Amino acid sequence: MLVLAGLASHAQSLKSKKYPFANPPLEVYDQLAKADLGAVEPFSADDRKLLAKFWAARNSTQPKVVPQADDEAVMAHLLVSGVSDPKARAVYLKKFTELVEAAKAATADAKSDSERADILLRFLHKGVMAKGYEAYHTSLSAVFDSGKYNCVSSSAIFFLVGTRLGLKLQPILISGGRYLAGHAAVDLLDGGKRIEIEPTNPDGYDWPAKLKKPGVIVIGLQPDRKEGYDSDGFGLAASAACNLGLAATKADPPRCIEAIRCDLMALVYAPTDYTAENNLLANVSNWGRSLEEKKQFEDALKVYAFGRAALGTHKDMDQNYNIVWSHYLDEVFGKGQVKEGVKLLARATVAFPKEKEFSHPAEWVSRAAHRLADKDKDKAGWPASLAFVDAAIKELTVKDVKVLLAWKDWARRQWSQGLLTKGDVAGSLQVIADGLADAPDSKELADGLAHHTQEALNYLDSKKTTAEAIAHFKVLRAKFPKSKDVRECGANHAHRVVNKVFEDKKYAEALKTADSYEALAGDQLGKIKCNVLDTWGSSLGDSGEWEKGLGKYLEGLVTYPKNAQLSNNVIVLIDNWAKPAMKKKDWDEAIRIYDVGLKHFPKDSHLKQNREYCAEQKNK
Repeated sequence: MLVLAGLASHAQSLKSKKYPFANPPLEVYDQLAKADLGAVEPFSADDRKLLAKFWAARNSTQPKVVPQADDEAVMAHLLVSGVSDPKARAVYLKKFTELVEAAKAATADAKSDSERADILLRFLHKGVMAKGYEAYHTSLSAVFDSGKYNCVSSSAIFFLVGTRLGLKLQPILISGGRYLAGHAAVDLLDGGKRIEIEPTNPDGYDWPAKLKKPGVIVIGLQPDRKEGYDSDGFGLAASAACNLGLAATKADPPRCIEAIRCDLMALVYAPTDYTAENNLLANVSNWGRSLEEKKQFEDALKVYAFGRAALGTHKDMDQNYNIVWSHYLDEVFGKGQVKEGVKLLARATVAFPKEKEFSHPAEWVSRAAHRLADKDKDKAGWPASLAFVDAAIKELTVKDVKVLLAWKDWARRQWSQGLLTKGDVAGSLQVIADGLADAPDSKELADGLAHHTQEALNYLDSKKTTAEAIAHFKVLRAKFPKSKDVRECGANHAHRVVNKVFEDKKYAEALKTADSYEALAGDQLGKIKCNVLDTWGSSLGDSGEWEKGLGKYLEGLVTYPKNAQLSNNVIVLIDNWAKPAMKKKDWDEAIRIYDVGLKHFPKDSHLKQNREYCAEQKNK
């Protein structure tokens, strides 16, 4: 008779979620044996027959409820315990049968199921569980061998023996959290009542009532039964299997195949158990990553290939699979093994056909080159990375070569900027110059040259001397005589320096400064000086010194007669000069001012028109 005691309350949760993997647990284990990942101990014929029977019943959409436990329930737990030898299993089964008989005798005088459950718990703790709690004693055989137990094994013993005594027991499983480990316990279904039992404690019958008694002190966090879910005897066996699998992963070195075996057994017993599902996925993923960390890349890929084929596609596992491919590719390309890397990429593309970066060897060459640069950016890093790319280019297609040539331009710009930041102006320029010699049409390097010019002039002019800034600019003009950017950066620098001077209204000094930056200003010198004179003249006018203001404009127009800024704004100055007189209707003064203007600008129609207007107003 197959044991499914307590399945009625769990049947609903079986319907709410299907078995999550592509293949049944035993088939997954067979695939693991063929994956060339190490020795996989096969299940014996008898064990496999039992597991197949359990799987068929547990994975049925309409499971039959058998109210009483039988020997197969004990067999399920012994299989989890690793007791596969028929003779050894017979020994444990005999011990269990004797324990049941002793329990019947111990509880013979009980007047109710409630009293029988309480007596049974105390009896078990005096006998088979007399040696106390031990966190890792999770299997049925461990209890018989050592007398020690944990929450899962104590719940299993209590459940298996209690159901033999006719008690209606409901196992409860509570998933672990951040600060609390998972837990297993049992409830007694007594008529319309449901009584909580804590099997790890001899006084655990009606546990909530015990905790409420005066003088009882609770040490540590207590599992919250509200977070638990109804399970059954097979669920307890699954929990034991999960715990054993977890212990195998924590061994040094981890026993990965054993852990997967345990997780698959858990899924045989509880096909929709989230813990077993998550543990199996985590164990496969962690196994692959641990191999990858040891640079055993091919074995790591085998692990994930097995996982995907046997379990189907799962997001977290696939993410780790992808990471292993990436690290493997980084390793191969990083050694300069470009041909091998291209072949490896072809395999990676088969595994991840939608992953764009697996389609482009240039991506992996540039990543390797960047790592070389990062190792020693101050000295040999960038030269080594550029040499690395040059060697790789010989092995790649035109499309990838184009990408890598662009990367070289970018790398040279980064190198140049890094040197400039450290004050190595000459080194920075040499990097850009070498790059433009190789790639004269590179926009990236042209922008880099403009950036160098601007920042080098700022640095030399502020940290060194103006003479050094001018000397460096002359070097730039000599090296790049056709560069419009270099010319503009020089003029812009001169303009900024002069602006800083006349912003403090030091106009005469600003004009001298402009002359001292003539080498940078070039054909923009006149524009810079006219801007100073315009601002100076306008400022004098604002202060009421109109004649002096006019003089500054005239001074500029002598040297730069075609400068539109001065030509236009001097007329504005004369208008502003005449406005107060016109407002007071002092037409004679207004006419006098316009006559001064016309003396210097006799052909200006605007001045003529305004003078005529003033004369007309005077004669009215």
